[in-house]
Amino acid sequence: MPRLPLDIVETVVDILTQEDDSSFSSIKACALVCHDFLPISRKRIFASLGINFRDTYHSPPYAYTHRTASSRFRELLTISPEIADYIRDLNYCVREKDLEDDALIASLKSMTRLQSLMIWNAVSVPISWNWSTSRIRTAFVHLFHLPTFNELSLYSIHDFVIADLPLNLKNFTFGSLYVLPAPPPSTQIKIYAMSIGCGCDAAIEQLYKARIENGEAVIDLTALNSLESELYDSDDVETLRNLLGHCTGLAQVKIEIIEVRLSLAGLNKMLSPSLKTLKHLQVEAIFEHDDIDPYCGIADELELMSSRNVVEIIDIQINISVDAECTDGDEWGRLDSILTQPAWPHLRSVILSIIVNSHAREDDLAENLKAMAATQFKGISSRETMSFKFNVSEDWF
Repeated sequence: MPRLPLDIVETVVDILTQEDDSSFSSIKACALVCHDFLPISRKRIFASLGINFRDTYHSPPYAYTHRTASSRFRELLTISPEIADYIRDLNYCVREKDLEDDALIASLKSMTRLQSLMIWNAVSVPISWNWSTSRIRTAFVHLFHLPTFNELSLYSIHDFVIADLPLNLKNFTFGSLYVLPAPPPSTQIKIYAMSIGCGCDAAIEQLYKARIENGEAVIDLTALNSLESELYDSDDVETLRNLLGHCTGLAQVKIEIIEVRLSLAGLNKMLSPSLKTLKHLQVEAIFEHDDIDPYCGIADELELMSSRNVVEIIDIQINISVDAECTDGDEWGRLDSILTQPAWPHLRSVILSIIVNSHAREDDLAENLKAMAATQFKGISSRETMSFKFNVSEDWF
């Protein structure tokens, strides 16, 4: 039987990967067909790996092609060490017994082409973890400095060492992170995308203060292209304000308010340094019972940005609290009147999503809001040069 060309084999496996079930039964069957199929199939199966998800009460942040416990991961790479070369994306929920496991640490260090790593520990399975002194840190730092590595996510780490930051880091995501005021790296790091969760104001302050030998900041924020931030309290708002003041070339910004007491007042001033480059603005806010403005101040801030922006996409999500008496009238039409002005010459897409918390709600708010598509947004929806997507959904939990 003639051998199939390698590119055809890879195409077949790629198609099966896209259509396969979560257990990759078809790909696993391919691996048993012949020797040529084995490395190609393994490359797809082990491209992304999630460790210890079963020890938590929630699903991983996103789908992984293969999931396992840390003990089985160690055994897998001991039996088949070549698999380490296939892993590109690792999501690791660290457990207490992993911290000083030398065999596991050696297995982690055996990965040679890792590109992305998420490190966290579950609230449901808390551990006593000292980043700076635990032996598993040596494995993580080793991975950070692989030539292929460029994306890092850190959650619930309380003594991270700044000097451990990867020099090739391009995408940095973190939440509940606390940084030790230790010596910084020797080289400035250019980060292009940053996502900040709650409880990081102290960590960001440490990153501000940290300087390399020539006096420059450890992180070069002038290269930052994309920024996402969750706001839980006034400290988070002030931290974001200071951070945006150092960013002059942002093209994409996402701000999510997850505490009802917070306001987006001043957003225009926050974004001012990047208004000449900002193309995609995404904002999520919470409408509470004592609010009057259904847009929670977002429309006011957009009006202030008029005539001096290059924004192409505006994506707004309003979450209406369970006991909120929100209007379903003309107040919603204000967004239409603002964004149909000539002051938005580059705007081509507007997305407005409204999520109504309908648990124990007895009114017809959700249905009434759905009817606004034909009454409050006539200008935007009729523009041939602009796409308008309007959606109202209900949350029952």
